[in-house]
Amino acid sequence: MPKSKYKPSQFKQKPPTKESTELVVKNKGGQPKKMLDEARLIEMASHDATVEEIGAELGCHRDTIYSRYSDTLKKGRLQGNISLKQRMFQLAMEGNVGLLVWLSKNRFGYRDKPEDEATNVTFNVLINEVPR
Repeated sequence: MPKSKYKPSQFKQKPPTKESTELVVKNKGGQPKKMLDEARLIEMASHDATVEEIGAELGCHRDTIYSRYSDTLKKGRLQGNISLKQRMFQLAMEGNVGLLVWLSKNRFGYRDKPEDEATNVTFNVLINEVPR
């Protein structure tokens, strides 16, 4: 069996010291994690910016946002939806007729024209063979 060039003592862990147990995070290798401004991420998500646009603005890849900040992204999107719905409702109540029509169609299923009964009729046609 060939001799190893490493000594077994090289791999033994050293006993922890007081300094090593106080707020020291061991680097597992790789690039350090980038901390993003979550308030800015929420603001951009609430304005319906794409994840690529948010990543470009904050200086990180979209996968980082999806993997580490998906809850924050979802929170921003929901805040934007709520703000938009509140504003649409306010404008509709102030008399914006176009918005009232649009909301009634989308929210309550109203239609401009009643469904034509002729288009909803199902025809059952039976074809019998004619004897020869």
